[in-house]
Amino acid sequence: MQIGSDFTSPIFGPPIGFSPYPASEFHFYHTQANCAGSRLMVGIDPFYGTLLSINNTGYYPTSPLTAQTIVSEEDFLDGEDLTKPSAHCNPPTSLPVPAYFGVVKTVDLNSLGFVPPFSYQLE
Repeated sequence: MQIGSDFTSPIFGPPIGFSPYPASEFHFYHTQANCAGSRLMVGIDPFYGTLLSINNTGYYPTSPLTAQTIVSEEDFLDGEDLTKPSAHCNPPTSLPVPAYFGVVKTVDLNSLGFVPPFSYQLE
């Protein structure tokens, strides 16, 4: 599936729909203290990112993913609004090694036209 030139391959389970995640599953990373600057998402491969969805919005890291020095981590509690900065900015916790990051982008999953159950084919 290709959403745009900056979209990396998402992780999907069985082709029955997008899995919604609670806000506590979201962690945005920053190269500046106090969660300043661009929001980044993590991947374990420079060509492979993750699509997380909440409220019919998909969040994904732009590609190519690159190794970066992370200084702070923005964490969310369930029910928090991901479109606003979180009040929970912490030093980074455990990150996968190696870890690659891309700037966070969003996509309206309703705009893709999928109606569950759906199937997809990779070519």
